[in-house]
Amino acid sequence: MLGMLFHPTYLIVNAATCGRISDTALAGFGLGSLTLGIMLISIGTCFSFTVSTLIAMASGAKDKRMCRVYLNRQYYLNTLAFPILVLPLIFIRQIYTLIG
Repeated sequence: MLGMLFHPTYLIVNAATCGRISDTALAGFGLGSLTLGIMLISIGTCFSFTVSTLIAMASGAKDKRMCRVYLNRQYYLNTLAFPILVLPLIFIRQIYTLIG
């Protein structure tokens, strides 16, 4: 929760710092933030937060076992999904070079 609250502050401070260094640093920061935001953070966060609905329903039904099952399944699925989401980021320089 704290990370989600302070993430915009972190981005603002980074943008202000890069803007004072040079325009190139600010452009690189913007492109990097956009790439990470679209490819990794938004997809990964939405994928991870979907389990909260299932856990809330299991918790409301007083089924602690299903809460653990849903949480462990989500850990497993995140472990499988993360390499797939990171794969384009490994080749991001080549992708941006092809785009222009």
